[in-house]
Amino acid sequence: MSGGEKFLCPFCIEENSADATVCRVCHRDIVVPPPLRAEHQELSRKREQLRLELDRAKAGLKAGRESGLGSGLGRARRRLGM
Repeated sequence: MSGGEKFLCPFCIEENSADATVCRVCHRDIVVPPPLRAEHQELSRKREQLRLELDRAKAGLKAGRESGLGSGLGRARRRLGM
């Protein structure tokens, strides 16, 4: 991380520079090992992908309901080719 970025202390939630090793307010050790930082970034990326996928699924369900295809009767008609 660059020196201009900020990092919240997990103990007191105060802002610190991203390269700080000790919180400037509570003086606790806030070093995050690089493997954990990488894992956090990967999990954040996956979470964002899942949020986008969920939003698309919700929009699809809403569109289906509005067209009448989301109801049980609409599904049955589709299955029977009606």
